Amino acid sequence: MIVSAQSLLQDVQSKSYSLMRGLGRAQTLLRRLTRHERPIVLMYHRVAEVACDPWQLAVRPHYFADHLRVLTSERKVVPLAWLVDELQEGRIPLRSAVLTFDDGYADVFHTAKPILEEYDCPATVFLTTGALDTPGFWWDVLSRIILETPTLPLTLNFEAGGNSHHFGSWQVGQPGGVQDIAAREALHTELWRALRPLDPIERDSALAELATWAGVDVSPRSSDRVMTSQEARALSESPLISIGAHTVTHPSLPLIPDNDKRREICDSRMACERIVAHPIPGFAYPFGDQDDASVSAARAAGIQFACTTDAGVITPKTDLMKIPRILAADWSQDDFRQNVLSFC
Repeated sequence: MIVSAQSLLQDVQSKSYSLMRGLGRAQTLLRRLTRHERPIVLMYHRVAEVACDPWQLAVRPHYFADHLRVLTSERKVVPLAWLVDELQEGRIPLRSAVLTFDDGYADVFHTAKPILEEYDCPATVFLTTGALDTPGFWWDVLSRIILETPTLPLTLNFEAGGNSHHFGSWQVGQPGGVQDIAAREALHTELWRALRPLDPIERDSALAELATWAGVDVSPRSSDRVMTSQEARALSESPLISIGAHTVTHPSLPLIPDNDKRREICDSRMACERIVAHPIPGFAYPFGDQDDASVSAARAAGIQFACTTDAGVITPKTDLMKIPRILAADWSQDDFRQNVLSFC
């Protein structure tokens, strides 16, 4: 049988195409499998039972224990600084996980720490240093005023940051009804957005005005308090706990002047260093808000790595000044497995 050179070439090309297509499929499958094994950084805030949690900040203690039970069975939980060192060396430690906590709530010391110790899990706690030794954060007070007060007045005229806000009875709805829940959530979100850019003094004044309008006490609850400096120091003495900076007053960094950015980050870092008596390399952006100027300010303050609230896994291209994190909410064991370990 005589086979032409053209036929042979076509046959070789066809087989080469099939081989390349098969290799492409295998590479795609490998990438997908590897992605599920890439390092992840989890973001927590509180381990507590709370009456109202609009931002999903709290995880109940038994659920937190479930999270760690699942995580330690399927991943190696490592310190954030160790992961950063590996990434700087060009290594991606597969099947590793990092735990972080933002803000510095007291329940992290009293409730989360014993559970972390039970499962031998390291964690990094980012402290809002100006909030230490204070009753709590403004957003918890706002949530209590708007979402927990049994009956609110039907109208609200409110000024914040030079902007007027008006809410009429049609927005408030009937107490306890579906419309009331939706209206309160909308009101809460708008007021949160209005209060967030204010400086602490203006914000406290605005909260006092809102509390008077609602007829409630503006004082934070003891259950929502932040750690004391002594508790933060005791927390840092655990071999499992690392401390990171989280600014002084928890502002949205892109909304404040550059000099204030640098001062917030640098002063927070120095306050943390006074607590732990060693250099602090890590930082977390408040609210996850950051821009180029915020990153530059962090670098200028001596920060070596920083966490965002952007969801994602760690890859070879991960910017160590913009480390992604996965929010861990008040999920059952099955939901945690689905939302975290199956994260893509």
